[in-house]
Amino acid sequence: MGYYNVRKNVLTAWQILLCNLVFQGYDDDYIAEKTGNIWNEDGSVNKQKLGRIKTRNTKFMKTDQFLEYYRSIVTEYYIHNFGKAVRKIHEQVDSNIPWLANKAANDVLTRFGDVIMGKDENAITVKIEGMPEIGTPNDAAENPTTLEK
Repeated sequence: MGYYNVRKNVLTAWQILLCNLVFQGYDDDYIAEKTGNIWNEDGSVNKQKLGRIKTRNTKFMKTDQFLEYYRSIVTEYYIHNFGKAVRKIHEQVDSNIPWLANKAANDVLTRFGDVIMGKDENAITVKIEGMPEIGTPNDAAENPTTLEK
């Protein structure tokens, strides 16, 4: 999960692990244990190491690198689960249980009614990296490389 170029070009393994653990909702002590060596030779927790690792993690979480990677994880998670949610609502609309079918139908109408009726002015654009710009017919005169006639 997460934006490939960020993983490949910018972040180290502990930084990637930190982002994923924060996304999964683990507490600071657990994250510190997983992202650094906090143990003494006798197996007890070294409080100084724990404090340094927590400080390091906190400083990293304030960087643009962390925020970019964290956003990419969140985006991938929700994109992946959007299809599942739509499929589940589709199953519920066809349910034999009247209240469940009614609730699913209301969800569809409430969330997607404006889009289906053409009243929604928002546009969803998906750009695949490396794909040429397609543009619109009005852009052809301004930028002939975006649209071939």
